[in-house]
Amino acid sequence: MPLQLSTILFVPLLVACGGDDAGTGRLTVLLEAEDTITEGLDPGSDGENVADGWQVRFDDHLVGTGEVAVAFATDPTLAIEDDRRFVGDLAQVPASGLGLWRLVGLDEGRWQFAYATATDGATRH
Repeated sequence: MPLQLSTILFVPLLVACGGDDAGTGRLTVLLEAEDTITEGLDPGSDGENVADGWQVRFDDHLVGTGEVAVAFATDPTLAIEDDRRFVGDLAQVPASGLGLWRLVGLDEGRWQFAYATATDGATRH
């Protein structure tokens, strides 16, 4: 089944790229929590406040992340996938992020990135 590009409101996935050798690189996919998860929500009228006066704090905030895939933009037959699935607690993720996937041997050029959200068959990370 092809992966669909997804957006998770409170769970940004950050991507870090770096080079191994000339013309090749690697991709590390990190799970990182937004401040609203680690610091909570306060009463107020701003966009990230609770309008009804409540204060919200998270002891746990579990998220399931599914497989990741990259495909070379000009040749989608050049693709790398990792079908591992994880469940992580965003309330416990370090500020530097939690590395879940590392894809190596990517040729120089433009790549398309896709990920899924999932919990079925996931491993606790």
